[in-house]
Amino acid sequence: MHLKDFEASLHKDPFHKIIFIQRGRMELQSKAGRNSVTVMGPERTLFAVPAGVRHRLLDHESSVILVLGLGDKFLRRDRDIWDIWQRLLVHPVSGRMMEGGFAGWWRRAVLEQTLQGPGHAVTVRAMAMQVLVAADRHVSGPTDDSAGERVRAVQRRVQETFFEDWSIDRAAQRAGLS
Repeated sequence: MHLKDFEASLHKDPFHKIIFIQRGRMELQSKAGRNSVTVMGPERTLFAVPAGVRHRLLDHESSVILVLGLGDKFLRRDRDIWDIWQRLLVHPVSGRMMEGGFAGWWRRAVLEQTLQGPGHAVTVRAMAMQVLVAADRHVSGPTDDSAGERVRAVQRRVQETFFEDWSIDRAAQRAGLS
């Protein structure tokens, strides 16, 4: 959790990472060579930051972020995973598109890593892949507001949330009522 007006120092990491703004509003500033990029992220925005790129976060509101570190070997093990990563670098995933899924997978991955039970490493990798695929589906999601696109959006939501636990509170949160 960061307080309003928090500013991280400019740094680079030896791993790739996904930053998910669970609550609040942040700005991501990154520098790669001579190029500087600043991207604003409202709540539920997902940023992809490649390894070795200097970057920093600035909070415009008190924020809660979740960070998923990804190794180069993990991303390059399968061409499809690498292609997804490349698309995420170009297109931030924003808005309510990632609500529910990312935070749930992230918490489960942290629990698996903490408990170190049988198969925990495989489970953590599988959850990281779920995050990548879900984000990629939203990057290439519909921009048209036609009835057909709205129906396809509902179908995707059902697919994404079919196996998630539900409660009245979660349903209200997803609907933006709480």
